[in-house]
Amino acid sequence: MEVGATWTSGQVIFYNRSVRVQGEVHATESSLSGCRYTKATVLGITKQSAIACNETKPFQLDFPADVLGGAAYADVSFWDYRGDRPDLELRSQRIAR
Repeated sequence: MEVGATWTSGQVIFYNRSVRVQGEVHATESSLSGCRYTKATVLGITKQSAIACNETKPFQLDFPADVLGGAAYADVSFWDYRGDRPDLELRSQRIAR
């Protein structure tokens, strides 16, 4: 997912009883208006990457999926970090098993 010169990329790996969302998040500015992070939700559990400001940061988010057949999908989104104001979702994508 790209927004201007900032992006997040990676992969979602589905296992029988867990899901791994891994990749990198990249931001090109050091001010709060240019900071970004990646968020993922699996079976109602949400986790997020570290916030990247003028850098590229790797991330790995592991989720339990202890249901018959494992999780069917993961929702992955790219966010603008705004400090003391509410963060802004820039892009989102549902990744199916």
